[in-house]
Amino acid sequence: MISLFYFKKRHQTILDRLIPEKHVEVLGLCRVLGASAVSIRKGLKFLVEKGFYLKPTEVPV
Repeated sequence: MISLFYFKKRHQTILDRLIPEKHVEVLGLCRVLGASAVSIRKGLKFLVEKGFYLKPTEVPV
């Protein structure tokens, strides 16, 4: 069973990369965290919902 600590660590790692870089690549986070793309996207969605990260708006082409 995956612990709550692991999820907190995953979110913190995502934030640690987002703050200085202003963006992250899902596949890069997959490699760093050993998690699937689906899990990373869920983590990003969680951070957006909790207000830790504001998802940039998509610019229409």
